[in-house]
Amino acid sequence: MSWDAHVNSLMSGPGMKCAGLFGMDGNPWATSAGFKPTQAEVARLIKLVQGKDIGGESITLCGQKYMFRSPADEGLLTVLSLGGDEKYVCNVCQSTRGVLLGVSLASVAGASREYLDKYKNYLKGIGY
Repeated sequence: MSWDAHVNSLMSGPGMKCAGLFGMDGNPWATSAGFKPTQAEVARLIKLVQGKDIGGESITLCGQKYMFRSPADEGLLTVLSLGGDEKYVCNVCQSTRGVLLGVSLASVAGASREYLDKYKNYLKGIGY
C-alpha cells in the first residue's frame, strides 16, 4: 500500500479535514490535498508527543494556532485550535518509524483520536 493510500484511509476517519504521514525528522511522506505543515512544525509536534518539548502552551500548524489539550499518552497527543468559527483538533500519533497527523472537527475529537490511534497500531503491526 502506498503512503498516499494510507492518507486516503486516514481521511475516512470521523470528521477528518486533513491528514499526513511524516518521518521522524518532520519531512512529509504523504499528505492530503492542501495540508502543508512545515518541517519545523511537525518536528516540534514529534518532540511534544515524545515528551521532549515542554516549552509554551501552544503551537502553530499551517498558520493555525493550537493549544495543548492533553499531555502525550503512549505516543498520542491532542491539540485544540484557538481561532476561527469552527474548532478543530489535531491528533498526533507516533508509530515505529514516523508520525501520523490528523486534523478533524473538535465535535468528534474523541472518535477521531481513537481512529488515529487504531490506525497507528495497524501501521506498527506492518512495520511502519
